[in-house]
Amino acid sequence: MKQINENVARYLDADCSCLMLLDNEAKQLAMVATHGVDDDTMKNTCIKLGEGIAGQVAKTETPLLLQDISEDTRLKLQLCDNRLRSVLSVPLKVGGKLIGVLNVGSITPKKFTKDDLRRLSALAGEAAVAIHNAQLFTQLQEVHLDAIRALITAIEAKDPYTRGHSEQVTRYTLAIAEKLNLSKAEKELLKTAGLLHDIGKICINEEILLKRGKLNSEEWEAIKAHPGVGARILASGTALRKAIPLILYHHEHYDGGGYPVGLKGDSIPLGSRILAVADAFEAMIADRPYREALGMRKL
Repeated sequence: MKQINENVARYLDADCSCLMLLDNEAKQLAMVATHGVDDDTMKNTCIKLGEGIAGQVAKTETPLLLQDISEDTRLKLQLCDNRLRSVLSVPLKVGGKLIGVLNVGSITPKKFTKDDLRRLSALAGEAAVAIHNAQLFTQLQEVHLDAIRALITAIEAKDPYTRGHSEQVTRYTLAIAEKLNLSKAEKELLKTAGLLHDIGKICINEEILLKRGKLNSEEWEAIKAHPGVGARILASGTALRKAIPLILYHHEHYDGGGYPVGLKGDSIPLGSRILAVADAFEAMIADRPYREALGMRKL
């Protein structure tokens, strides 16, 4: 949204601009991106429908051109500052539904023309679609995270000793990723994989998960199967598939002695190697049914 707003300001050679989105419940507009506006004004400005220039445009859903505000006292100025003389304000609509208002202003009177208003209205149509798509993507991400939290809760309900384990592993994983200067996309993928790395344990019998003594060979095989089970669970949905390799191989060892495949060295995905370190570290400093936490001094 910030990029859209700045591009509009440059395109129309405006001294300031602001993109405002509609809060349907509160029936008011809030600034979400600005150019030439101080941060305090952006944070503290909310305009009710019908109030001021932007509020009037939002209420009527009609573009507005004020070539010289000093000569037109119909509307109270609530855009940038008192120096403004020329203003354009257009509604942002998607599918006939108002989502916000786009404003530009100049300290020069008669700076903008009707042609500028037409150009801004055209830009507003494209901007509204882009903003709407971004909002939908954010909503999908929230649904995605809610689904992940539900899966984590299901895992931890079976094993109270690992409650909070996934979040801690994710925290350490992202700390490592930060040190390695990984990209934002790589960090997001690691976050998903960290939260869900033990999802396969949902299919392991609680007696095995909570056993205080040494596991027998059959029980150990059940434990070793959980990365593959997790991969199969996640394969049923498209949103989480990119995390599958990281989860599937997070118990592989650099020397080839891990499971489920026995990969070694760089053949193990980097994300899986990061998860393995974070997972092992968290397991060592936390209580388990078969031993107390080792503590930092024992590592």
